[in-house]
Amino acid sequence: MKNTANKAAAEKRGMGVQVARNSVFGAIQAVISIIALFFITPYVLNTLGIESYAVWALVGLITAYGMLSDFGLTKALVYFIPKARIEGGIEKINVLVSTAMSFYLIAVSISMVILLLLRMVIVIYLFRVPEYLIDESIFVVTGAVLIFGITILSGVFNSVLYGYQRVDIASIILTAYSILDPIGIFIVLKLGYGLPGMIVSRLITTILMTLVIWIAAKKIAPGLKYNPKLGNRNDFKSIFTYGINTQVETVAWILSTSITKLLLPSLVGLSSVTYFHLAWRIRMRARTLFVGALSSVTPAAAQLFAVNDMQRLRRLYFRSLRYVFLFALPLYLLIAILSQSFVSIWLGEGYDLVAITIILLSIPGFFGLLYNSATEILKGIGKVRPIAIVSAGSVAGNLVISLVLGKLFGYFGVVIGSVIVTLFASYILIRICNIQLGASFIEISRHLSLGAILLALLLAIPVVVAINFTANMGDKFNLIVIGTGYVICYFAGIVGLRLLDNMDLSLINKLMPNWVPIKWFFRV
Repeated sequence: MKNTANKAAAEKRGMGVQVARNSVFGAIQAVISIIALFFITPYVLNTLGIESYAVWALVGLITAYGMLSDFGLTKALVYFIPKARIEGGIEKINVLVSTAMSFYLIAVSISMVILLLLRMVIVIYLFRVPEYLIDESIFVVTGAVLIFGITILSGVFNSVLYGYQRVDIASIILTAYSILDPIGIFIVLKLGYGLPGMIVSRLITTILMTLVIWIAAKKIAPGLKYNPKLGNRNDFKSIFTYGINTQVETVAWILSTSITKLLLPSLVGLSSVTYFHLAWRIRMRARTLFVGALSSVTPAAAQLFAVNDMQRLRRLYFRSLRYVFLFALPLYLLIAILSQSFVSIWLGEGYDLVAITIILLSIPGFFGLLYNSATEILKGIGKVRPIAIVSAGSVAGNLVISLVLGKLFGYFGVVIGSVIVTLFASYILIRICNIQLGASFIEISRHLSLGAILLALLLAIPVVVAINFTANMGDKFNLIVIGTGYVICYFAGIVGLRLLDNMDLSLINKLMPNWVPIKWFFRV
């Protein structure tokens, strides 16, 4: 009996380290994708020009809308696979995988045919592409349709990695993709192949990533296979019901972004899409830095919920919110403060609108992560319907508010409309999650490091002063010194002022190898 208790305790400690490990690898992947974005975007923009780049940005919506054929089944698999491991092992997992894959082969094929038939309409009437870009745009749309189909099918095997709590492996594969994709794009543009070359390069990279994901899933789950005869109607009903509710959230996210991008050409002009998209990509890259880390919360929550460990589930929720405040708040403050100088270095002169948009999008960027913390927990405990309701409401609100403000104030009216909706939706979802877990905002505040929040705000003041009094802020060296100084002072402050608790220190010690010098400063 004592050995059983010790084994259970060891499993609990191991799970906590695995969640932290998954989060770290997710964050590393996001950092690399941000670096790749920083180097490749100016080159692509200067090579293609503003209008062609706008087409590339709009074509991304094809992949996003095509993902509606996912129906949320990959997210459902992340919830059901941990339960299947406990109840039936690999045999049960094969039933789930075969059921989802069989459905996808049909749904994706239908979606691809529809999109290919409508590609001319999409390019001419929806995207309003200039005549000289129509042929290239149709070719690129065709490639985007193929990419979305392959991506959805690979999502089934990626869900196996997540369900087995091996988000670290999935992140490593995605990291490789984040490196290979911009390299391929750089090469085809250098050779003069333009937009068509870019989409072909991305298609090849996507195929390679899919093969690697499939091999990794087979390694992690020995005996994993797809057999259409294993498809089960009852299992399909369960995962489809769960998935369709989570899909509403995905649809809402796609529509909210699309509403902004599609309103801008009508209310402002096609070139405004480029300015918004560039700022939006910065927000997305900063977001993925933490969403990659938060993605490990759902499988962990599902595993805890499967064994009815509500105490640790609440602790997981509080920790996720704590780390969003501890690490995301200073980053978004820094992004907002340095945006003008960063854009000047990144893109050159004439992109002031991008810098202002980055500042505005930093607000929903941070609060959106609190939203993500709540949704990851709710998905893990199977409470996906509230997410669907709030998501659907946010789309309707975004359309109405952005349209009204856009007509009154133009470009900034559309952007501010999306900011308002995100803030309200974040509050509602956190409150719903609190109710489900029996938590309160006061209890959440007790788990946050209020000292770290105050420190991040206070350190922002000298950064603002340094920017105003430093000559030639377009110089990269000045920007790097100020940004690095803020980060060093912040982390030195949270260590020196003892703003990290024992659990924070314990995780750091377990994750860092002994030869890393900084580990010596984090001894419990």
